[in-house]
Order: sequence, then C-alpha cells, then structure tokens
Amino acid sequence: MADMVTNIVNYSATSNRASCFNHHCLLKIPEGFTDTFPTWIIAYNPYLDSFCVSNHRFFFWESDMEFQSEDNAVDYFRNHVEEFAKVREEVLGDVCECSLYEDLYLENTEEWFSCTSYQE
Repeated sequence: MADMVTNIVNYSATSNRASCFNHHCLLKIPEGFTDTFPTWIIAYNPYLDSFCVSNHRFFFWESDMEFQSEDNAVDYFRNHVEEFAKVREEVLGDVCECSLYEDLYLENTEEWFSCTSYQE
C-alpha cells in the first residue's frame, strides 16, 4: 500500500462532474482494477452524490444485481428511484449536510430523478 498514489479526477466539460469510472479519486490499485466485466451494475459515488451504470467494479457502493446491458441497468434505476434514495441515505447517514431527499443524479444519462415521494 505504500506505493499507492492519488490519481487526478478528470472532469467532464459539459457536466463539471467527475467521470463515473474515476468517481472517487481512485488510488493506484493493483492489476485488474480497470478490467471490464460482461455485466453491468449500478454504483453510487458519495463524493459526487451521484449514481452511475458501469461494467467496471470496485466502486464505493455497488448494487448486488447485475444486468446484461447498460440500457437494462438504466431502466432499472429509472423504475426504482426510491430504492436508490434509500441507498444514498444508508451511505451518507448522519455525515451529510444536504437533504437526503434531494433529487438523484444518474451520470450515464445526465438525468435528475425526483425522490420526494420517498419518506422514511
């Protein structure tokens, strides 16, 4: 671990958000980290407070479900926003100064999703 160095996050010129793959200022990690997988997952980045769909792994939080395509995962996210609002609440808990009921952002589609219907 002594040789680990912080990578610089590449910001998107259009959204001014870090790219999903570099979502949490990744440290230099062992071989295999950048491998792509045959299935897609939904991941959450607490630093940017956003979700993404990816065929990479090793995110801060990852769904247990795997999808056969990016479109299938995006559709699942769109149809289960309340589920992901709960994920954000579990991850951020008491450390967040923002409202846990703010809209959710999906990096892949650059869409905001309302989660105002989610209440504990």
